[in-house]
This record gives sequence, C-alpha cells and structure tokens, in this order.
Amino acid sequence: KWFYVEMLYSIDSGYPIQAVPRWTEEHFTLPRGKKMKIILAFQIFSQSAAAAMRFYVERSQMPSEALQTAQFLETVNAMWDFVDSHDLNAPLGKKPVTAKDFDSDMARFQSFIEFAKTWKFMKNNKVTHLPSHKGWILCLSAMMQLCIELIQEKKLMSFICLRKCN
Repeated sequence: KWFYVEMLYSIDSGYPIQAVPRWTEEHFTLPRGKKMKIILAFQIFSQSAAAAMRFYVERSQMPSEALQTAQFLETVNAMWDFVDSHDLNAPLGKKPVTAKDFDSDMARFQSFIEFAKTWKFMKNNKVTHLPSHKGWILCLSAMMQLCIELIQEKKLMSFICLRKCN
C-alpha cells in the first residue's frame, strides 16, 4: 500500500540520520508543470527502501502489514534490475539473459509477469486501471519472446542485455 511508503518517509524524515536519506517531498508531490523524474521512482522502489521499512516494522514504528509493501518494493526492484541488465560481469540478479542460464532466466521472466498481473490500483476506493500497468506486462512478455527467439530458437546470440531493449 502506498500509505506505508508515505508512512516510511514521515517516520524516517524525523530522524537526523535517515534510512532513506535521498527521499524528499518531491518523491510524493509533483509540482504543477514539472515532469516526473524516473530516478525518484527508482529511489522509492528500491532495496534500501524495503530494508528501511523492515527496520521500522522490527522496531514497532510501522505495522507488520507493511512487510507486504516491503516485499512489493523488493520485487519491483529485482524486476527493474533484471530488465536493466547491461553487463555480463554484473552481480547476480543484474546479469543479462544468457544461453547458459536460459531456463532460470525464463522462470524469472515468468515470475515477474505473474507478479505484475497481481497488481491492483485503487482510486477513491475503486479498482482502476493504468496504461503503464498493461505496458509493463507487454514489455516483459515481448522481451521474453525476443530472448526465446534469438537465444533458444535461432541461436543467434549467447546473451542479451535487456537494457538495450527498453
């Protein structure tokens, strides 16, 4: 729930040393006439934000239900790391799709697609749909099909850096 992300910022910003020090009001309020910066989204849907949320839950400053939001942040972060792969020597989770690890890479694609299909967006207590949600699912599916065709079926490539596809 977005409520817990806002709660995290509210709690954390009250401390002189913060768990998410880069977060500002700009992460939550887009001033009129300004364009959204993708870096702000990356900072919210991050491993460090999820760890901060877990930290405050452990200290009873946030409810245990916030752990579900922390898990969501971690999974979105993992998904972004996967589709932003650009280096064969990158740490695990950030590596390109390879012929060597093809089956596990396809399983990751499938798990991210299934994960994205579970998202629900609420506005005024009603479920709503966002074009970007369908776009994520379509993008992940297309990248997966591209990898299947170029690596497995036609064997034209031994790896694909997904950053080049988005």
